[in-house]
Amino acid sequence: MQSVPIGRYKVAFWNTSDPNILHSKMFDTLDEALFETQKLEAASYLFTVMEIKVIGASEYTWELLPYGVGKQMPLLSQLYRYKIPIAIGLIAVLS
Repeated sequence: MQSVPIGRYKVAFWNTSDPNILHSKMFDTLDEALFETQKLEAASYLFTVMEIKVIGASEYTWELLPYGVGKQMPLLSQLYRYKIPIAIGLIAVLS
């Protein structure tokens, strides 16, 4: 497997008809990454944009930026965290 040069920004994207396959591309500037997202939106892909924060010996830390699905991540994280109380509340309301 060939190693890909690490850019400062990463765009991860997936097709809703095949959500188990995640693609990504690296970019040196945010403008380049955002230009790529315009093409992805036109093709109906879901995407996130990330900025590299830490490069370790065998791991990377990325900050999720507020573009694409990344805009909804704080809300999605909270909904996932409180999924059981939300489900119980919905059942109570719908009963």
